[in-house]
Amino acid sequence: MPTTSGLDATFPYPTAKIARIKDARLGLLRYALTCIIIVYVVGFQILWKGNHLETREIAGVNQLQLDHPTSNNCNPRHVECMQNFTSLSRLPYCAQSHAAGSIKLPCEYWDAQKLSQLTDQGLMIPTHISTFYQTDGCKPSAANNWTCVGYLYDYLDKKGNTQSNRGAATPIDDIFIADVERYTLLIDHSAHFSSGPQTYASRMQGYWLDCKHESKSDAGCSRVPIKCVHANCVKGAAEAQTTESRPTFRGDQRSLSLAGASNHEWHDEEEDGDAFAALQVQTGKELYTSRGSQSRTITTPQTTISEAAIPAHETRISEPAISDPRPQGNLESVGVAAIAEGDVFSIGMLLRAANVSLDRRKHDVPSWVGGSYRSSGFVLLIRIHYTNIESWLGMKVLPWANTGPNMHYTYGISKHSSQDDFVLRQVHSRGPDDPKQARVVKEYHGIRVMIEQSGSVAVWDNIQLLLILTTTLALMAVANCITETVALHCMPESDKYWSIKFERPKTTKEAEGSDS
Repeated sequence: MPTTSGLDATFPYPTAKIARIKDARLGLLRYALTCIIIVYVVGFQILWKGNHLETREIAGVNQLQLDHPTSNNCNPRHVECMQNFTSLSRLPYCAQSHAAGSIKLPCEYWDAQKLSQLTDQGLMIPTHISTFYQTDGCKPSAANNWTCVGYLYDYLDKKGNTQSNRGAATPIDDIFIADVERYTLLIDHSAHFSSGPQTYASRMQGYWLDCKHESKSDAGCSRVPIKCVHANCVKGAAEAQTTESRPTFRGDQRSLSLAGASNHEWHDEEEDGDAFAALQVQTGKELYTSRGSQSRTITTPQTTISEAAIPAHETRISEPAISDPRPQGNLESVGVAAIAEGDVFSIGMLLRAANVSLDRRKHDVPSWVGGSYRSSGFVLLIRIHYTNIESWLGMKVLPWANTGPNMHYTYGISKHSSQDDFVLRQVHSRGPDDPKQARVVKEYHGIRVMIEQSGSVAVWDNIQLLLILTTTLALMAVANCITETVALHCMPESDKYWSIKFERPKTTKEAEGSDS
């Protein structure tokens, strides 16, 4: 046998030798492991979970607008729009009511403009307002060596005399705001990621978490879709981003009406139809709703219209001005709805989602200490989480559709874990009927609404795909290693398989015998 020398001996090419072991048990084991790897990586990790995609963080902005209850959810900025408050005699926490209540104070009606208070972050919705008179308690001068001995400010009573009682000062006016639970809060928000377009709430499907327990975790909460009642409700969110324009922001003229648009999408469910029919009332407006071809009669408090005389694809309902101040159709029938400008929540709905009652005793303290949330206030945290992750994400995020399905968002609403009461204090100048040299201090106890936006979006990325495919090759090598280990150590013919896989060097006697 010729020997090699020179470059051939110095730079040989090492290559693996493949041996075919004809054993169906080993072959089936290898193919089973290979199938498991392919199903796990390609089917589960790539197609189902989309773990080969790059995840980018989302940033967002928001704005809040508060409105008081109005008849038929009309625009409170319209002259003919009438308020729709509950009678004070029917509110147990009001002193004007004979119903039993743990803490009762005189109640007043305030509109949203007077009630809402902006804070450094979020919006303050007062439920309990206390008013105090204060006057200078000490004034630095040469007589006292330019120092202040005593109190910086003294509290006064209604007559202007200094309060001499110890402990908490006695307010000159102490009231509850009536019907806060029936106010509505508009949350207008949008989100975007790096190199991605700005996506507005009206172009996404929204959800809210219904948690029937008080917990810091969202585990066990059910996700409830927010019903869309504006004209731009679309079947696919991706269509909305390309075919619809951003609704124009109208500032204070923005209508919170749930029916101020045309071509509404109607739902087939009977129970949804009742709720949505209640929302299809608009003062001085005309509504166009897509319906079936059946003839029916639509009855409203002011008019009755026969659909037989109207084309099947277009039903027009003309509403005269509101003359009846009693509650008709309003947001309370659904609690939350999506309109063109954002999502409208009733305050009662927010409290329900957070499992908080304003009249519940707070921190297990006696009621005369002011232990209810209505009297002391708290912080309500609304978390908005955006994502485009859904089932079979890998089949929807592709090189020619690198952002995949449209983003959706979920509201998580909870009471802030802080045990401190939230109080907003403001100083006002005295009025003509207030004591001279006094200032007016108002303490607003109530619901401080704070918004927290977060989320991530999965987009196509070639590098991530290569990384996960490289991991697949490593798993295939592990499968081959397992099969070879079983063949060489766990089979009855393992010695035979050893000789097939590995070349054993011949002994001297074997070599001499072969030469002869």
